[in-house]
Amino acid sequence: MEHTDVKYEGFALFDLDQTLVPWDMQLLYANWIFHKYPLRRIFLLLFLCALPLGKLLGARRLKRLFLAILYGLSKEEIESIGQEFVDHYHPQLFYTDVVAKLKEHLAKNHCVILTSASPSLYVKMIGEKLNVTHTFCTEVGISGKMPLIPQILINNKREDKIVALRHWLEQENIKSQLPLPNSVSYTDSSADLPLLAAAERGVLVHPSDSLINTVKRNKQPYDIMLPPRPFKNTKSAKLLCALKLLFGIYPL
Repeated sequence: MEHTDVKYEGFALFDLDQTLVPWDMQLLYANWIFHKYPLRRIFLLLFLCALPLGKLLGARRLKRLFLAILYGLSKEEIESIGQEFVDHYHPQLFYTDVVAKLKEHLAKNHCVILTSASPSLYVKMIGEKLNVTHTFCTEVGISGKMPLIPQILINNKREDKIVALRHWLEQENIKSQLPLPNSVSYTDSSADLPLLAAAERGVLVHPSDSLINTVKRNKQPYDIMLPPRPFKNTKSAKLLCALKLLFGIYPL
């Protein structure tokens, strides 16, 4: 949704995966695809074969290989799948307590930014559902039918989230330095340390000890949120859940 008023009383920056929702959204999306198109699991082999070379290939190339599961689908089909996916899981999938915070910021006339490393195939639709001011995400290039290895135009991760944020602020003629005034950043991940640094205060959702210690060293005020998860908070339980999602055998 477009907002023409740029005179905000504050700013709230929200990560998506495991911050607003308990899941890795790309895995949840794959699970949705494989339930809808079971034979598409064959395209997952490309990603699995490349996974041992992950550090060499980098996150951007791995993400492109992962999206091979959409090979041959038209842009219209992919958009329809994305909308069905979001409609199915919103709002029941989302952390109620964290979404309530987002709505509080909107009610206070804050500029609410959803910024995610997950792909535009569904993130922008989530942004529309949440009525945020603006949405940043990994931009996937689709022209006609999806190629086996699609192009990623923008990989919205780590420092790139801040590059996109600065550019948007300039476009909107919001002349604010970072950290933004009266601002708070919500995340679960150490990958979002740049996002945390862009705000005066942090809210850590199910944070690791490492993330807490880093925020403490940076002397940034923070709060912790521990909304109920739909799975046990153990490494083995999380791994099992992730594997079930990856291979499309997790119940819808």
